[in-house]
Amino acid sequence: MVNLLFTFPEICSEDFLPSINPVEAKNKNLLSGEYANKQAKHWESGLANRVQDKSLIKSIRDNIDFTIYTPCSSAGVSASILDSFSAPKVKCLKDRDLFFDRIQSTVYSLLESLGIKADLLQNSENILPLNIIAYA
Repeated sequence: MVNLLFTFPEICSEDFLPSINPVEAKNKNLLSGEYANKQAKHWESGLANRVQDKSLIKSIRDNIDFTIYTPCSSAGVSASILDSFSAPKVKCLKDRDLFFDRIQSTVYSLLESLGIKADLLQNSENILPLNIIAYA
């Protein structure tokens, strides 16, 4: 998905240079600028083979906002599943229904991320994590 950000209308080496890994370039016996030039030519050739021209790339770049979400990295906007485990606000703690809705949502999301298809009303996989979170 990050390749979507490689929308450089001119497809020149200067556009690719900031994303070049100097170690990778060195492993290919190239300077970073040379490797960036090679990458630009590779991308231009690939896009030409797919019948996409520079005007389409420019249109995409001019009309779409891109955001990269990254876990535990400063390379993009931070996204962390752990943020959902932060303590609820006082208002949430005082409203029992709201509090348990939040716990159920957290447990369901956690189980789904582990590949467990938990039906919160019928399956028992949710009981232990629900109680741990509710009474911790």
